[in-house]
Amino acid sequence: MPKLIHAADVHLGAKFLSFGEKANQQREQLKKTFENIINKAVEEKADFLLIAGDLFDANRVHQSLVDFVKTQFKKLKENDIQAVIIPGTHDCLSPDSVYLREGFAKEFPNVHVFNDPAVNFKIFEEFDLTIWAKPNVSNKSTKSPVVKLEPKDKKTKYNILMAHGSLQIPGKSSADAYPIAFEEIAYSGMDYVALGDWHSMADYSRGSVKAFYSGSPEIIDLDQKGSGYVLLVEIAGETKISPLKIGSREVDELDISLDEIQDGSELREMILKGNAPNLIRTVNIKGFSDPELAVIPDELEEELQDKFFILRINDVSHPKIELIEEKNYPPETVIGRFIRLMKERIGAATTEEEKRIAEEALRIGVAELEGKEVIE
Repeated sequence: MPKLIHAADVHLGAKFLSFGEKANQQREQLKKTFENIINKAVEEKADFLLIAGDLFDANRVHQSLVDFVKTQFKKLKENDIQAVIIPGTHDCLSPDSVYLREGFAKEFPNVHVFNDPAVNFKIFEEFDLTIWAKPNVSNKSTKSPVVKLEPKDKKTKYNILMAHGSLQIPGKSSADAYPIAFEEIAYSGMDYVALGDWHSMADYSRGSVKAFYSGSPEIIDLDQKGSGYVLLVEIAGETKISPLKIGSREVDELDISLDEIQDGSELREMILKGNAPNLIRTVNIKGFSDPELAVIPDELEEELQDKFFILRINDVSHPKIELIEEKNYPPETVIGRFIRLMKERIGAATTEEEKRIAEEALRIGVAELEGKEVIE
């Protein structure tokens, strides 16, 4: 019964520009999380570690990072665990590929990298198992990364497919992101399909075929949800998949309405609710603003930042109609002209619906012209 850990999209070496001063901490956390994956494979007595693309964030990575990965592969070797890797979109099999340059398999016989586009399977006779895959040879492609095969092509009892690409879902995927059709999964007849590219864990099984994105094991983007896992896959009769929490960071988003807030201390209390040192929190302040409760996002972030890993505050509140006074906005300015025009429309409204729409347009327009991000 083959037992494996499915991981993908580790993105070692990512720059994390949006993380600001916390970027270096997050880069180091990625290394710790990758080490946690290796330790989890050992702890679970897995036979295989599958990495379905984007182990590295780019092909040009510092040698110290490559050496770190080799140290982890050595642990797998010492515990008789096979590592199977496919190049993804960030670490694709281009001429400067880290996988061509380093030759991991030469140094570690337990590591197999699909680094030849002409070879799309690897048989592990001891487990009566074939792993089917092909490398991504560029960052983008309109071609599917799924190996095409017929039932007669199967050579062993167990068969696993690895692919790094984007399932074809309208509005969620693009045509040049190595598109994968749901029919390809259903028709494959695999015991398991290990997918990479999307950073949130998700089940896209079709028919009798189990197919999952493991998601990235650690957060890569500030608004990323559903990451932080690897998948334990046990193949015996019916394939069993168990998510294993592996990442340390958490992400949440909090909407706070000023209509429900009495004062600044209550606002701070709501922002801090459930705070944690590994939490990346985005706060959207909504509702109608009041001069008695001034919200200055930058100052609030600076004041409360040490209670989180990262705190972001967006003021998307709208000024109350009665507080938008023409005298505060010179008529020669764009915002001044806009306010006067909309007040005329509000006064000329013949129905409550017309008035409501004009008032909402005034509130949103003033917020936009004052540089606030408006979330509808």
